[in-house]
Amino acid sequence: MSTSIFLIRHGESEWNAARRLQGQHPSAPGLTEKGREQVRALKDSLEIRPDSVYSSPAKRAVQTAEILFPRVEIKINSNLQERAYGEIEGMKKEELVIKHPQAAKAYKETRELPGIKGAESHAEVEKRALKALTKLAKENAGKTIVCVSHGDFIMAFLKSVLGWSTQRLAAIKTTKASVSEAVYDNGRFKILKEPEYLERLE
Repeated sequence: MSTSIFLIRHGESEWNAARRLQGQHPSAPGLTEKGREQVRALKDSLEIRPDSVYSSPAKRAVQTAEILFPRVEIKINSNLQERAYGEIEGMKKEELVIKHPQAAKAYKETRELPGIKGAESHAEVEKRALKALTKLAKENAGKTIVCVSHGDFIMAFLKSVLGWSTQRLAAIKTTKASVSEAVYDNGRFKILKEPEYLERLE
């Protein structure tokens, strides 16, 4: 039996607006009012009746899930967390360029973060995303599920399934409060709907 999976990126957070790297920082704040508006707009156009809704434990993701599905139990899944940025979590992007210029350059060109303690590589995020979503797909065979997650997590999953090059990954990003649709069948994922993308400028 196939499993339908809808991957949703959270709306704009306070640290998005402040240009801070969020990652898995435990104190990263929730959505801005603009972010809430983005999620409410998505809710108005969303035609999904999920059997289960899963969310990253990050406040910005949980708030997004609660706005979209107010009468559904939100199941927290730590494997849906954003990529770990290690020691630079909470840092402004401008600070990264000054304090870690080589990492900032690599991040712009390849999305990697060489020399940053505690940061996940993109290969590690891909592996985690595939493992987490495969597990959920198998546990929910024949059902429809929603997973509210984060930009790098979703992009890592798409890169793995669609076979993107590193250049493609580095050139685009998902829009906030965007939706991707995948189906898992016979041990394989197929992407039915890609999210909206924006060109990366940094």
